[in-house]
Amino acid sequence: MRLYLTVLFGLIFTLATAQDYHFSQIDRNAMLYNPAATGMFNGYEQFSISHRNQWLGAGTQFMTSLVSAEFTLGKGIRNEKSFLGMGILLLNDIGGDSRFGNKTGAINVSGVVPINSESQFSAGLQTAFTNRSADLSRVTFLSQWNGTELDPTIPSGEENGMTSFNYLDASAGINYKYGQTQKKVIRENALSFETGIAFFHLNQPKLRYNSITADKLKIKTIFNSKVNYAFSSDAAVELSFLFAQQGPHREFVGGAFYKTRVTEGSKITKNKQDSYIGFGSYFQSTGVFIPAITLDYGNFKFGVSYDMLLTKLRNGYGGSLEFSCSWRSSKWSLFQR
Repeated sequence: MRLYLTVLFGLIFTLATAQDYHFSQIDRNAMLYNPAATGMFNGYEQFSISHRNQWLGAGTQFMTSLVSAEFTLGKGIRNEKSFLGMGILLLNDIGGDSRFGNKTGAINVSGVVPINSESQFSAGLQTAFTNRSADLSRVTFLSQWNGTELDPTIPSGEENGMTSFNYLDASAGINYKYGQTQKKVIRENALSFETGIAFFHLNQPKLRYNSITADKLKIKTIFNSKVNYAFSSDAAVELSFLFAQQGPHREFVGGAFYKTRVTEGSKITKNKQDSYIGFGSYFQSTGVFIPAITLDYGNFKFGVSYDMLLTKLRNGYGGSLEFSCSWRSSKWSLFQR
C-alpha cells in the first residue's frame, strides 16, 4: 500500500507544482539552462546526449533523456569575431505509473560578441514546443481499497480527464565568458570562468490538465556559474554552481572536481588536445550528495553520476543514475567564414 501512496503522492505533487525536468550534471548541458550559452564552447559544432534514471528503488520508472546539437555561424579561429549560435534540443521526461511526462522540442538562437581576446558576451532566445500527457487509468486510488487490498475493478470516483495537450514556450538569457575560448592545451595558472542568468516560461503557458482548471507554468529564473583553474600543467580544479527558482520553490546545486591530465596535447601544432579525468561530486540543497566521474578525452566528453539521498526519503526511494556524452568539432565548421 505504501507504494501506491508514494506513486499517487508523486503524481499529485507534479501536477500541483508543475516543476520542470532535472539533471544533476549541471555543467554538461549549458544551453539547457541558458539559451545565451548556445555556441559558447571550444569548437564549432557540438552534439550531446544525457540520460537520467531517477529513484531506482521506487518500484516505477522516472526517466529523462536529452539529445542536443549546437552549431556556430561565422565563428573565427580566434576570439576576434562576432558570431551566431544555434541549438536544437529534444527532451523526453516521463515517470510514474500514470506515465506522466512531457516531450519537448526547442530551438535556441544566441548572438556572441567578443569584448576582447579573452572575454565574450552573449544574449539568447529559446522557442519551445511541449506536449504533456498522462494516463490516470493506470493509477490506483484509495477509494478502490476493498478492506484487504487495492482493487482496480472498483470505480475510483475520480475524473479521468487528464488528456494530452500542447503549448508554446518562450525563454531568454544573457551570458558572459572569460578565458581563451579556443585554447586546446591547458597552461599553468590558467583561469577561465562563465556566468549567466536566464528566464524560462516568460509567456507563462497554460497547463490544461482537465476541462476545469488551467494552471499557468510559472516563470523560472536560473543563475549559473562555472570556474576552472589550472594550478599546474597537469591538474586543475573545476567549480560549478546553479540556483533555480520557480514560484515559491528554490534549489541550489553545486559541483567541485579535481581534474588530472591523462594525455598531453600538442603545444606546437595544437592538433591534439589535452585529455583529463575528473573526480568530484555535486550537491543539492534538497539533501542529495552526487559523486561523479568525468572524462574529457580530446573532442569527447563523458560523465557518470549517482544521486545519494541524505534525508529520510532514502528509506522509500533509491538513488538516481545519470550519464552524459558529447562530441565537438574543433578543426572544422560547416559554417565557418
